[in-house]
Amino acid sequence: MELGKYDIEIGEIHMATSTFETRYSSNAVSELEINNITLGDINDDNQITAQDASLILQKVAGKINLNNDNISAADVNGDGSITAQDASLILQKVAGKSNW
Repeated sequence: MELGKYDIEIGEIHMATSTFETRYSSNAVSELEINNITLGDINDDNQITAQDASLILQKVAGKINLNNDNISAADVNGDGSITAQDASLILQKVAGKSNW
């Protein structure tokens, strides 16, 4: 495995994503960084709320930028892009209409 960042999806339907960053020295791992990301928790406050959906819509409108972890958390439907559909899925979950 080469030096770099590797994204690994955990769960049946994008339930969580972890980012692993490794640094190698003489073919041994010298550092392993794991960032746990909760799908739908865009602001990383350990809750999935309408505020998270709002952040997605602001991103879609070009008003804000998201970092890599936020982007991973924002792709709720797992299609590789951040759209209003992701925000809609979060709002459905907040309203108790979806368990994704």
